[in-house]
Amino acid sequence: MLYQLSYCGVRACHNRLRATAPEAGQALKMPLNAQAMFARALTLVAVTALAACGAPEDGASKDDAPAAPSRPAATAAPALSPAAEAGRKNFRPCAVCHSVREGDNARVGPSVYGVYGRKAGAVDGFAYSKAMKESTVVWTEETLNAFLEDPQGFMPRNRMAYPGDNDPDNRAAIIDYLKTLGPADDEHSVD
Repeated sequence: MLYQLSYCGVRACHNRLRATAPEAGQALKMPLNAQAMFARALTLVAVTALAACGAPEDGASKDDAPAAPSRPAATAAPALSPAAEAGRKNFRPCAVCHSVREGDNARVGPSVYGVYGRKAGAVDGFAYSKAMKESTVVWTEETLNAFLEDPQGFMPRNRMAYPGDNDPDNRAAIIDYLKTLGPADDEHSVD
């Protein structure tokens, strides 16, 4: 599928360029089959890079990595409610920028671990916008709902590039999931 998209994109660009500017199209000396090979190579590089994202740095396979210690059954986190489970699934696009692990602030956005009930802009080790740092907002159901619906409308000049979610059910489910993220609930991660 990825190959088809990149190949079609190269072909469409090639044809559009030749149709709109014949003299510029003449500058494309690469035959169309060579462009298809180039698109295949780019696709292979992209897929390889994505596949390597989860690999251990020392070259060992994931199977060779030591297993994480398991929790005793008595302290295992309870299963998520259906609403929180739906929120965990809805949170996946958010996980591109936000971690759910405590102290993991090496992404575009701060960790949302323990966000419910916390003051906005209060995670140590994250460079917040001036608007977020100077805010007096505490993250409750109401404030999270308003922020997730329209981040820039709720808090102008914050750095969150997310346009917002118009679906109140999605927002409510994400908030239910965020409420579960705390010291006793590390097992509910989407990471």
